[in-house]
Amino acid sequence: VRLNVMRSLAKRIQASSKSFKNKQKQFMMRKKNQENAGNEFFDAEAGDEVDSMLTDEQQLEMIELDRRADQRQKDIDKIVESVRELNQIFREMSILVVEQGTVLDRIDYQIELTHQRVVAGNVELEQANKYSVQASKKFWWCFGILLVLIIILLGIVINKFQHKN
Repeated sequence: VRLNVMRSLAKRIQASSKSFKNKQKQFMMRKKNQENAGNEFFDAEAGDEVDSMLTDEQQLEMIELDRRADQRQKDIDKIVESVRELNQIFREMSILVVEQGTVLDRIDYQIELTHQRVVAGNVELEQANKYSVQASKKFWWCFGILLVLIIILLGIVINKFQHKN
C-alpha cells in the first residue's frame, strides 16, 4: 500500500514538474517575443531623430522609462532564475520521495520480520518454562525417592549392626 502511495505521489510530482516546464517554456517564449517586438520599433538610427524632436523633459521621462524597463527586466530575470531553482528542488524532492519510500519499505519489512521473530521467541520461552517446571517436578520426585532409599538403606545398615551386637 505504501509503495502504491509513493508511486502515486511520484507521478503527481512528475506531472507537476512537466506542467511547470511547459509554463516556463511559454513564459520564456513570450518574454523573447516581447523583447523582439520592442526592437522592431526602435532602430539605433531612428533613435537619434526621435531624440532631437523631444524636449528635455520628454527625454528625461524616456530615460526614466528605460531605467524602469531595465529594472523590470532584471526583476523578471531574477524570477526566472528562482523558478529554475524551484524546478530543480522539485526534481530533487521527487528523487528523495522515491528513495525514502524504498527505505521505508525496507524498515517496514525489518519491523515485520522482527515481530515474527519476537513472537517465535515468546513461544519458545513458554515451552522452555513448561519444560523447566516439568524438570523441576521430576527432580523433586527423584530426590524424594532417593531420600526414601537412603532412609531404607540406613535402616537396613542400622538393623544389621544391631543384630551383630
